[in-house]
Amino acid sequence: MKIKNNKIDVEYERLFKPYPELSKANRVLLSNAKKRGDGWHHECLSSILLSAFRFEGLLNQLGYQTIPFWDEIERISWLRKLKILCKYFSIPLNLGERPFQTIVELFSFRNEFVHPKPQVLIKKQVVKRKNMESYIDEHIPSFQKNKPLTEWEKKCSLEFTERCYEDVSDLARILCKGADVDWNDFLIMGCSCVSGPFEIE
Repeated sequence: MKIKNNKIDVEYERLFKPYPELSKANRVLLSNAKKRGDGWHHECLSSILLSAFRFEGLLNQLGYQTIPFWDEIERISWLRKLKILCKYFSIPLNLGERPFQTIVELFSFRNEFVHPKPQVLIKKQVVKRKNMESYIDEHIPSFQKNKPLTEWEKKCSLEFTERCYEDVSDLARILCKGADVDWNDFLIMGCSCVSGPFEIE
């Protein structure tokens, strides 16, 4: 082999499988949120969003693996993809029950972040007060506790975070079983290989 300018070509190849890769990241964020350390609320937020990405990765990984025409429909919505997979593999789809219901809530949450906009939030409350001084002393400092929240902020709890993680996992098992895909193989992270060296022409 001739080496030109002391350089050779080496090719690296890796099969990226989105579901196991995103599952690992999702699990780490959920585990950190459960510790309730500083910023745990933001780890819940990150974990919920990653659950949505993980579910989309699940649909695409399974679709590419099992449906010959998947690359032609890959850009359709997550819900249409889910309906196609369920119909293709005769899996009952009930969006009103878990785990499907959680996925609907999850993507409603995610959609709040696709095009985030500022908004004025108003929360009205009737309070009892003896005089203006007691009102100021008792209620103004509690604003942080009683501040108006967006819909996604109301959802951003540890309970919802765990439910999203668990229900995406449950749906992954349901879909893989219906598609007759080996669960253990589906979860294995992509393999890598190196080839070369090749002569540079």
